[in-house]
This record gives sequence, C-alpha cells and structure tokens, in this order.
Amino acid sequence: MITTDQIVPVSDFRKYQSAVMKKVQAGPLYLSQRGYTAAVMLSNHLFDSLLKQLEDKDDLIDALKAEIALLKGEERAEPVDIAELEGMIDGS
Repeated sequence: MITTDQIVPVSDFRKYQSAVMKKVQAGPLYLSQRGYTAAVMLSNHLFDSLLKQLEDKDDLIDALKAEIALLKGEERAEPVDIAELEGMIDGS
C-alpha cells in the first residue's frame, strides 16, 4: 500500500533532490507527475535485494521444471558431485 509520505511530486524532487535521496534510503518513493505515478525510486540496496530475489525465484523455477521433466521421463539425471552442490548451496 502506497502511503502519502512515499509520494514525491517531480517538482519537489527537482527542488529537494538531496532530501529525497536521503528519504529513499528508508523505502521506495513514487514520483508523481500531474497527479499520476511517473516512476518509482529505490535505494541501490533495495534494488539489488529485489533483483537477487527474482534471480533466486528464476533458479527455483528452472530446478522445478527439470524435476518435472525427470519425473515424466523426458530427461535423464546425470551424476552429480555432492561437494560441488553443497558449495553452490552455501554460496562458496
């Protein structure tokens, strides 16, 4: 839910860029122009976090698709190095 304190008119952004840049560190801001949302501003940290979550979801979807294909007999499983898998899970 967007709250009014998250909405910043573009004209205010032009005038108070420094203050707006500080405010965006607390959460997303919605830039409005002529009463409509024109853009969303995110901190770099939040953007990177969201991007990582999307990439993780994509990886999970790919893994589930592969598992379904295996269960349907459409693909054959290849031998896997357990240490390599553990390293991938741990982020090593």
